[in-house]
Amino acid sequence: MLGLMKKINSRLDKRKKIIFWGIVFLLLGSGVVLWQWPGAGKLVSSFLGTSNKAVLKLEPATGVFKVGDSFQLKVKLDTKGNKVVAVAVSLSYNPEIFEILNIDTSASDFLVGSECVYQSGPCQLINNDRNTGRLSLIQGRPTPGVNKNDALIAILTVRGKKEVSSLADNFVFDFSGGAQSKSKVILDDGQGTDILSGTENGCYSLESVSGTESASTPPATPTPPTPPSTTTPTSTPPADREAPLLSVIRVSEITEKSAKVSWQTDEPATSFVYYIGESDLFLEEVKKNEFVLFHEITLTNLTPASRYYFIVKSQDSSGNARESKMQSFQTLAAAATPTSTPTSTPPVTPTSTPPATPTSTPGNESLEKMQLIANLKKQIAEILARLASLQAELKKVQTSPKPAETPAYIPAGFRFLNNLYPGQKGLEVSYLQIFLKNQGEEIYPSGKVTGFFGPLTEAAVIRFQEKYREEILLPGGMEHGSGVVGRATRIKINSLLGQQE
Repeated sequence: MLGLMKKINSRLDKRKKIIFWGIVFLLLGSGVVLWQWPGAGKLVSSFLGTSNKAVLKLEPATGVFKVGDSFQLKVKLDTKGNKVVAVAVSLSYNPEIFEILNIDTSASDFLVGSECVYQSGPCQLINNDRNTGRLSLIQGRPTPGVNKNDALIAILTVRGKKEVSSLADNFVFDFSGGAQSKSKVILDDGQGTDILSGTENGCYSLESVSGTESASTPPATPTPPTPPSTTTPTSTPPADREAPLLSVIRVSEITEKSAKVSWQTDEPATSFVYYIGESDLFLEEVKKNEFVLFHEITLTNLTPASRYYFIVKSQDSSGNARESKMQSFQTLAAAATPTSTPTSTPPVTPTSTPPATPTSTPGNESLEKMQLIANLKKQIAEILARLASLQAELKKVQTSPKPAETPAYIPAGFRFLNNLYPGQKGLEVSYLQIFLKNQGEEIYPSGKVTGFFGPLTEAAVIRFQEKYREEILLPGGMEHGSGVVGRATRIKINSLLGQQE
């Protein structure tokens, strides 16, 4: 980059330097230029989405080609009567379907006859990432720039790799308007103004070579004694049984309460995202029914500083569907104080690593297991709510006033239903003391019936539990009594009273 600066700097006058270097920094930066040439003001990129502004386009815009054959696409610019000094093209495609074999810029209107030279070549930067399917191309031409309605930028030689019948654009310019757009067209106004207002993407289908040949082959001549067929044989295309392939699954633009999930498919398909937060009880679903190759869904109303687990799913027009493995991301923490200048969050590759607490591996979970997890969390919440209700009832029993008279016997048909602990008081404690008294002095020597679960009652319960150790203690792995009337103790007491638990 420094070498490129020096070459251009030595050949341009001051005004050209100001304009061109502002453009270079603008296209390589995030949209706002914080660089200043002596004597020039700050260069700020702005978006003007009006009808008389520039348009990027592909020629041809549509086409049907054979798998394995190569074809050419021209990247062009309509400046709409404006003088343009630089252009940045960001073009996305599916690398599993298409392959860019060559990028020819020798006839570019931005480079032919230009006095701008960098490392013995034209002033341009080219990067084609064949793994992710993204072509980035930057070209510049100093003042007076380029002013044509059909300006050539590059000629792409493309090869089709697999059969696809496209219903949606599959060569797409990265253009959203504003500073976040990666495709830009810079006006020759000394201010670095971005005048790109629209794009014309490409939509291309690829046909199988073998399928075409078999369709064109004439039917065989019938041989005796078989009579000639009276119907013309027709070839029926095989039913589509292949689900879309999912690739390039990413999470970007993560904020405190939202995140964008994106992915690609090798054929037009619908878009589904299923997600659940670590503290949520229900599995959420967001979907789009359009058949597209590039999928984007924004999740909203999320909780700050929380981890979310998600699965993406796409279904083609034949009903074949495929879902991804579970992946996760974490929202940003809520800001303590508001910031004066918002900053964009760079794309984050989703991670399959779960938080430290869970013992299972979410990366191997399916959509059905995600739903099971949500159902289990819901059941746990219901159990906790029921437990809170029982605790409230227990508190009422513990604080209820002592009966006016101490009972002398246990009513017929009475059954112990609640756990009893030291410190409790009430009618049910009195019945427990009567029961223990009836077991003999070896169990309850004092035989007092007070309605208060004190040390004497606790000791009597322990003796009773150890007397029936095999039925009360051993099934729970205990050797000594606890003094608490729990479920096992209740069952034994009720059985001696002739009542079933």
